Amino acid sequence: AAALRRQFHFSRLSSLGERPRRRGEEMSTEIEETVKRLTGFKGVKGLIVINQDGIPIRYTFEPELVTHYAALVHQLVNQARAIVRELDSTDDLVTLRVRSKNHELIIAPEKEYVMCVIHVPDVTHD
Repeated sequence: AAALRRQFHFSRLSSLGERPRRRGEEMSTEIEETVKRLTGFKGVKGLIVINQDGIPIRYTFEPELVTHYAALVHQLVNQARAIVRELDSTDDLVTLRVRSKNHELIIAPEKEYVMCVIHVPDVTHD
């Protein structure tokens, strides 16, 4: 789980040595590279990328669950961000981790989108 959390900070990827890209193309490539890397981790059940409006723009699990997850994660991120800013107006939400008996959500809100990994934790090693 710790390795998954370290790899999850996709927005800090360096683009040094690459050809210049437009912002949308750069974000799309960055998302695709991150999706490939994260879905390779043991225990990752799925991944969803949500835009600023809470609409899923990329996902790797059952389509019938995507809209439900997107709506709930979008609401949770907005509430958590409001709490962080209420406590310190100069601060912002970086990562949110929610763990239940069966699943763990690791959520990374960025300026233009939110990425959420649904992970099945190994309870014997965590």
